[in-house]
Amino acid sequence: MALLFGDMIFALEQKNSGIIDEANREAWPNTMKNIMYVYNDTKIVIPGHKTWGDFILLPHTLEIVQNHGK
Repeated sequence: MALLFGDMIFALEQKNSGIIDEANREAWPNTMKNIMYVYNDTKIVIPGHKTWGDFILLPHTLEIVQNHGK
């Protein structure tokens, strides 16, 4: 079982990426995929802001990042 804390993981109530001008948006999707693979047994995820949750926050963050600017 894993517990993840990540400033750039989004809570479910966050529906867009917000201001991520300084983020490496090219690397972010692959980073999220790697985290999801390595920590696939994650039970608790604590985002940088708003409500904590479980593994579903990781694919939620990936989806937001992939749709940024669309």
